[in-house]
Amino acid sequence: MTRLSFFLPLCLVTLSACAGPIETRIETRASASGSVPKQFMFSENLEQNNQTYSLAKSLVSQKLLNEGYSEAKVASLLVQIALADRPASIAISTGEQPGKTLVGPKKNKPLQSCLDQEHRFSVDIFNQIDGSIFYSGKAAEYHCKGTMDTSLPHLVDAALSDLGANNGLEPKSSTRSRTGVE
Repeated sequence: MTRLSFFLPLCLVTLSACAGPIETRIETRASASGSVPKQFMFSENLEQNNQTYSLAKSLVSQKLLNEGYSEAKVASLLVQIALADRPASIAISTGEQPGKTLVGPKKNKPLQSCLDQEHRFSVDIFNQIDGSIFYSGKAAEYHCKGTMDTSLPHLVDAALSDLGANNGLEPKSSTRSRTGVE
């Protein structure tokens, strides 16, 4: 019994290293142009024709439809989406400004049993009439065991959270927490 009372807490701590709150990091920019018709179309990228990309496209489309937009073959709003699933232990820097890090490497939590991946989703909506940015949203999460497909609904919702706002294209950063498979 003494052995069990020693190993049980140790096992629970080890298992909880990949459980707990998931933090979604969000950055949005919104410019509400009142004269733009609420019709959208997606840019076509042949290299992105896969199941995960199709899921992301479907989730974005559904969110826009719920917000009163309609999809058309030719539309004034062009929607571009991008996905990334990368090891979180590497940093991303920009070539435009040497030495500037966009995303630093993430360190593992104590007792973490696997390496983190970063799931990142971005959506950019352009006004094709004048070439301006209508909306831009980015959302990212770290996951040890979660998959991109299970993260996508949360990432899409977060990235499009300020759609319809007008903050003059000034970036707005926020975070959300949720439970799930980390």
